[in-house]
Amino acid sequence: MAERQVVDLNVAGSIPVSHPTFYLLDFWVLLSNNKIVMPRSTTILNISITPEEEAQIEKLAKKQATTKSSVVREALRVYRLNKNLDVIRDIGNRTTAAFGVDSFEDIERIAG
Repeated sequence: MAERQVVDLNVAGSIPVSHPTFYLLDFWVLLSNNKIVMPRSTTILNISITPEEEAQIEKLAKKQATTKSSVVREALRVYRLNKNLDVIRDIGNRTTAAFGVDSFEDIERIAG
């Protein structure tokens, strides 16, 4: 189940149940202690990296005007993309070997 983030309404000001704004929050769960609970769309992951790696992440985040989390998410996206491309290259290499393709001329010869 998704972790829930609790927001204290006393900090932001109390929203009475009869207030129209309250109904905009109908996907939140109101607790008896004047707090609302919102489902998180992310999880927290603790990892160990070297100080140099952290410095690189911080530098990239500042350069791109984004968060360190965003930099790491993008790195994961690119890693997965590269792994998918590796699979595609492997299929291509096996296919060219099976058909004896060594050049573009071979492709034209096979394609007709």
